[in-house]
Amino acid sequence: MEIARDLNMPLRVMQRVKEMWAEIGEVCRDRRHKGRAPLMSSSNCKFVLALLDHTPDMFLDEIQEALFIQHDIDVSLATICRTLHRLGISSKKLSCQAAERCYMHGVIF
Repeated sequence: MEIARDLNMPLRVMQRVKEMWAEIGEVCRDRRHKGRAPLMSSSNCKFVLALLDHTPDMFLDEIQEALFIQHDIDVSLATICRTLHRLGISSKKLSCQAAERCYMHGVIF
């Protein structure tokens, strides 16, 4: 096909784009529900935010323990770090033990 050659694109890619256009009228599929589901649900995130509202100087390992006790969810410190970052909380204090565990898991602050 001339279009594939003109765009320097593999012929098979061009064929898939044409098939998708014929099927759904778009050249890209909706990718909203792709990928792995988050480990922490929205209720877990609300719980963490409530914890931090009540006790803003909680350490990550204390948050981890509270999640396990209250919601029976066992998540890593790295997951808690990523969740806090996603929620807009940019930094947290770390206990020596938590900092050591984060270092072992490659989490950098």
